Amino acid sequence: SENGARGLLLTIYNELYRADFDLTIFEDDILFLQDPNLIMELAMKELPHDWDILYLGGTCLKPLIPHSEHLFQVQEMLATHAMCISVKGIKLLIKEIEEYLAFENKIPIDLIIARQIQPLGKCFVVNPLLAIQREGYSDIEKKHVNYSFMETLFNRFKPHG
Repeated sequence: SENGARGLLLTIYNELYRADFDLTIFEDDILFLQDPNLIMELAMKELPHDWDILYLGGTCLKPLIPHSEHLFQVQEMLATHAMCISVKGIKLLIKEIEEYLAFENKIPIDLIIARQIQPLGKCFVVNPLLAIQREGYSDIEKKHVNYSFMETLFNRFKPHG
């Protein structure tokens, strides 16, 4: 719903505004598919120096672009349950959120990121996918949601071969 999405946007905005370092966000409904430590260590080493966002999971809506062994470049991915944001990404996202808030737009934060930050080409997702959202009631959807579709979409859109 609008209230759940706006609450999430404002919560993330407040965290971004206070951070002067790379920030990792884990929402309360995160479900790790495996121990993330080794993959995250490898993926962080493979990130370009000018990265904006690294997703541990999300709802993939367009094909992923190969980047390295443990990273795909994101073209369009939604969800914010498990992501790392660089200092550069934080500055970009604060600017975009403030523009949306100034015009009273009711756009969820994951759509702001997909529309404004992801097209810059510096957003990535780990390979393999490390986290989805735990099945349960969604304050945003206002219903019970099973998020296993995140794995299905990731597998559909990741490069094969």
